[in-house]
Amino acid sequence: MDQTTAPTGRARGYPGHWAGRFIWCSGESHPYHFFLMARGSFELASAPASASLHITANDRYVLYVNGTYLGRGPARSDCRWKSYDTYDVADRLVPGRNVIAVLGYRYGCQNAYSRDDRAGLFAQLDVALHGGEQYSLGTDETWRVRPAQAWRRDVRPINICVGVTEVYDANLDPPDWMAVEFDDSSWEPAAVIPPRASPWSSLEPRQTPLMQEREIFPVHVVEVGEVMEFHSMISETDVPERLAAEPHFLLEYTRAEGVDRLIAPGVGSAVFQGAPPAPGDPLDKGVRSPYVVLDFGRQVFGFPRVQLSGAAGTIVEMTYGPDLIAGRLQPAGGSVRYGDRYRMREGAQTWQPFEYKQFRYLQLVFRHAAAPISVDRISLLSYEYPAERRGQFACSDGVLTKLWTAAVDTTYLQMEDTIVCDASRERSSWGGDGAHGEYAVWAGFGETALCDWHFRLLARGRMADGMLHDRYPCTEGSLGGGGGLMQANVYDNPSNIPQHALVLAVLLSGDYYRYFGRSTLLEELYPTLVGLAGWCERHADDTGLLYGLGNWNWVDWSPSDLQGANFQTNAFYAQMLDNMAQVAEDLGYERDAQRWAAGAAQVRASLHQLHWDAERGAFVDSVTDGQQSPIISEVANGLALLFGIADKDQQAQIVKVIGDPASSVGRASPLFFYYVIEGLLRAGAHRLALRMLH
Repeated sequence: MDQTTAPTGRARGYPGHWAGRFIWCSGESHPYHFFLMARGSFELASAPASASLHITANDRYVLYVNGTYLGRGPARSDCRWKSYDTYDVADRLVPGRNVIAVLGYRYGCQNAYSRDDRAGLFAQLDVALHGGEQYSLGTDETWRVRPAQAWRRDVRPINICVGVTEVYDANLDPPDWMAVEFDDSSWEPAAVIPPRASPWSSLEPRQTPLMQEREIFPVHVVEVGEVMEFHSMISETDVPERLAAEPHFLLEYTRAEGVDRLIAPGVGSAVFQGAPPAPGDPLDKGVRSPYVVLDFGRQVFGFPRVQLSGAAGTIVEMTYGPDLIAGRLQPAGGSVRYGDRYRMREGAQTWQPFEYKQFRYLQLVFRHAAAPISVDRISLLSYEYPAERRGQFACSDGVLTKLWTAAVDTTYLQMEDTIVCDASRERSSWGGDGAHGEYAVWAGFGETALCDWHFRLLARGRMADGMLHDRYPCTEGSLGGGGGLMQANVYDNPSNIPQHALVLAVLLSGDYYRYFGRSTLLEELYPTLVGLAGWCERHADDTGLLYGLGNWNWVDWSPSDLQGANFQTNAFYAQMLDNMAQVAEDLGYERDAQRWAAGAAQVRASLHQLHWDAERGAFVDSVTDGQQSPIISEVANGLALLFGIADKDQQAQIVKVIGDPASSVGRASPLFFYYVIEGLLRAGAHRLALRMLH
């Protein structure tokens, strides 16, 4: 790492103003499931007064300083505003030789983390000495790099959102590659990415706190048994499919001793040993391998970890899941393929998959274990947003208390560097789904930094026509796409959900603004709201209603009619315009305020006139070519109550329809049930709302 004088008078946003440069190895710029080991060394004459290390990567990094693990990142971002992390490393540096070691990773497939930008790694160390001298060291051609060999790359994605199956051979990479004394002279010099090949427009500091990590342990041994191996029937890399297919038996031929020690770390080791075929064995025995299923007692999120010792070539496979179905995990069900594989080297070692998981139950199978394996510890390195649980709720109604606890616990699993949806299956920063989760973030944690960033991040997914990506950042692709990539340019027209954009805008300009103020944030994002309102105006008919929307036209996982002028979509549109009128007035944009208020009034009047079915006493879902849909839904009528579209007489009729168990109203799914309950509460139907919550 070459030393340069710390720059002065230059912005720290543009990468060209930094001492560090983006580097990678020679060869492919957009590799699939690719790990890179990188090392930079430097000398210090004395311990520094201060030292800050800034680091980022496309797509992820794991950082070591002088052989000690320091952290991982970066936060989700795209290369126009690449997020970097900063670590205080003054107490990690020593006089003499120091080494920064980084494991970089690029997905190269559909995921919910990046935009398929080219691979790259960036780091810069800013040092201040006690005498006042300041200088910077950064990634450059003096760094040494080596493509990791331990991870097989001929593996399939878990699904289109959460990464790739890991098949790892611990014999193929040096375990001490991050140590100061490791000899990296045989590694290739890093390739500095030239400016014309660099997609990074600016670097910005992380906008949310670094995730915290702590070790937690299972609380219960669910089951111990043995599997019959399916060696020749399923590929070595298809770990989830093998774990799902092979039959489970009670322990008969294999060995699993001291398993209860796995829930009491420090009291000793568990021992596992397989049973290969032997002369005289029954024909139906086959090859048997022991397994154990552990329960962490609740849903957890992080990196499963196993510390063990044994013979080289022994195989450990893991799978994970939030629940047990018929007593078993489902490694290849629910639109995910969860399962990873580790080939041991000789002796003591620790295996921890690179990608974090969300689960409650963990299963391990020990294969090719002709000699005993000693398992000292199985745990989880929990990966948590550093938020204090400030909100509390309890009452005499146990169901309501339980709902509160479930909501806050579940939301905490979705709090990463932004708010995500479904940490097990998708781990995506959705507009609509994520917006619903914000209420629990506020109530449970009083957290605004994460919410501010959630809004800002999704606003950066604004397309040229004003519509927002349904989730951002992410690589584009259709469901069931098998991990293939589509163009990832922000100005393309990828799959989007107009209703998600409207839900997000209603929350930002409504409850979030009312509860927390955030006028600076609203002023910053006001152009995004204006762009979305413009998109809506271009998709409205002469009644002012959004009509015949294309793309992924979707509201809820419940029966509804989205053809023509859909009530739910236009209710959100009207409320967004009402909210924007208030925001515009507060920001001093009087003409805009009048424009948005007039638009909202027109949409409300059209919904009131066209969608009310007096005979059925409810609003219909849609009107197409002047004809009312036969479908009425809880979501549509809940929104009519909540957003004040229904008059007093209509409110009473809607409450009666929703409260009638025999009515043909389409019931809301849990995703949009919130609007139904809130609408009933606003209409004064408290008893009905409480009954429905039960």
